[in-house]
Amino acid sequence: MLGRGTPEAIDGDVAGDSGWDCANQTTFPVNLSGGSTVEATLFWMNDDTDFHLAVS
Repeated sequence: MLGRGTPEAIDGDVAGDSGWDCANQTTFPVNLSGGSTVEATLFWMNDDTDFHLAVS
């Protein structure tokens, strides 16, 4: 089920952590100092007791 699960670890490696594979996700632009823009990804999911968010 998409958006339901528990991340394996909070270790800073969202993209390489298969525990986030079932998370919902969306991309959005992030403005950096100096005027450049990069794309970031917001991940979210829940389990029986917690709501989990991550940004990569």
